[in-house]
Amino acid sequence: MQHEVPDDSLHERLNNQVLLSASALPVVQDALASRQMKVRWELLALNELWNATLPINRLPEEILADIFLFAKESEEDNPSEVCHTPTFHLPEKRRLSSDIWMTLASVCRHWRAIVIANHLLWQSVDVHEDLQPLLAALSFPGSKTVEVAFHDPIQFDLKLFDIYQYRDRFSQLHLPEMHHENFDPVYELFGSHLPKLKEVTVAAKRVRERPPYYRRPSDDPPFDLPPLIMPSLTAATLSGLALPWVSSSFARLHHLELYDCSYSGPFLPFSGFLDVLESLTLLKVLRLHGFLYSACKEISPTPGRVVSLPALTDFAVGDYEAEVHMLLQSVHLPSRVHAAVYVRPPTQEELDAPESMTDINFSHILPGDRSLFPLLRTAETVRITASHDVLQLAAIKGDEHLVLDIATGVEGCGRLVYFALDGLIDLFSQAPLRTLDITGEFTFELYCPYRWVAVFAQFPTLENLRMEPTEVVWDFKPVLSALAQPARGIHGADFGPPALGAPPNDSQVLCPRLKKIDFDGVRWIESNSVPLVSLMDCLRFRASRGVYLQELRLALLVYIEHMSSEQAMSVFKCLYHNELQALVPGGVVELTQLAVRSAVG
Repeated sequence: MQHEVPDDSLHERLNNQVLLSASALPVVQDALASRQMKVRWELLALNELWNATLPINRLPEEILADIFLFAKESEEDNPSEVCHTPTFHLPEKRRLSSDIWMTLASVCRHWRAIVIANHLLWQSVDVHEDLQPLLAALSFPGSKTVEVAFHDPIQFDLKLFDIYQYRDRFSQLHLPEMHHENFDPVYELFGSHLPKLKEVTVAAKRVRERPPYYRRPSDDPPFDLPPLIMPSLTAATLSGLALPWVSSSFARLHHLELYDCSYSGPFLPFSGFLDVLESLTLLKVLRLHGFLYSACKEISPTPGRVVSLPALTDFAVGDYEAEVHMLLQSVHLPSRVHAAVYVRPPTQEELDAPESMTDINFSHILPGDRSLFPLLRTAETVRITASHDVLQLAAIKGDEHLVLDIATGVEGCGRLVYFALDGLIDLFSQAPLRTLDITGEFTFELYCPYRWVAVFAQFPTLENLRMEPTEVVWDFKPVLSALAQPARGIHGADFGPPALGAPPNDSQVLCPRLKKIDFDGVRWIESNSVPLVSLMDCLRFRASRGVYLQELRLALLVYIEHMSSEQAMSVFKCLYHNELQALVPGGVVELTQLAVRSAVG
């Protein structure tokens, strides 16, 4: 089949055919550029058609190598897509490479030769039981660097002698978690010259684990990262190690993560901790989990002192409430930083105290000077998530994030959403909030519409409301009753929707910009239609004030005795869909069926 290739003179003919006037010149130039770009793509496609009909083995070797390299990269995790959650535990090490090219090498001798000859496929190697992939990577001539991740502590100990001579070619070195008792090979390796090492992961554990939040001077040998030995180092992830907290070890780093590490000397004064922190001006990522409490015997404020980390884009801290609070009031974070804060679970004695649950208060964590966290005043989205024993409040504006976590230590604590609403009002009272997303257990305290009136009155700019209760007894009525209240005169005792004949020019409704409601888990039983009645009463009231939704999404638990869930959903749509659509004129009404839960009655 012959393909006609556009004449190379097409561009010139197009230019000659167009008579340009001074006033039309910009418009015509834009149109001409668009047409020329289209022609270039058409020409490229026609010229490349011959490749599509060739057997894959007839492709040039460099094309096959690129395909192999792409296959390898496609299997790797993209760390930018992983949502960072604060934790005291070393996160699972991501794989540096994939075994896929080994599979490709076994297809035929031709492919094997391509795989073995292409050093780009061997830049990153995971070592499990077999050391051969690493030795193959190190066999390439020259001084090409290699990224290595060991996954078996026994193999690392046994094979260190075999790789020691190549240590000047390691650009990344990620070691498996090893017992302190077997750490001599690690100290030996990191006591030698590693001139090209840029990134390192080292983790230690004990045969007998010490209790969390361990506070005692460490008797472990110090693990240091001296610049004379590792001059190229820019990233370090360390766990369970005793560290000399000195500027010379960390000042050149762009990425530092510490998990359950301790100070190698006597207890560190907090001012000394800040002295070193202030020198880490290159840091882009800083995650400190369980370090402050173990390193600093006393946390006392240094009045007026605020450390600035101008390059920081990712910040996380996890510790006791006092340590977290003191650090946050001593560090000025850039405005475009992803910040995650984790407060440790309380001790059993604290849990046994009658007033323990009243201590869940986000304002106790953040410093009094809220200007240190500009996102509290600019956030457009807030997500509240109460899961198991952790309450999370996330504030978002564009690519800026602030994530606050409180670990309550109480599994299944039912009052977490209640406390989160207090934090929402307290922390974000000045924010132009547009989206509120709540997931968790809604307890009896939240049945009072006053609580929701206070929330909605605080955020008149709210446009999107999503709620997902994690239990089956919640009927959304208090929320809907609050949304059916005027913006003024909200202190009355009767929170039922006003009569439909109320004057349209009465007080404006709460959240007048609300355009989308998304409720997950709306329960409708044939003998109990209260949730739907509340919803329609709310929508009618708002419509009487000239305020309409643009989108209504309900995920329903529909139950009719002796009917399947599909049949029950069909009946529900026949009864309510048209009526709901009439209350959302010109908008979207989406009704979906959730799996029927056991406690539908």
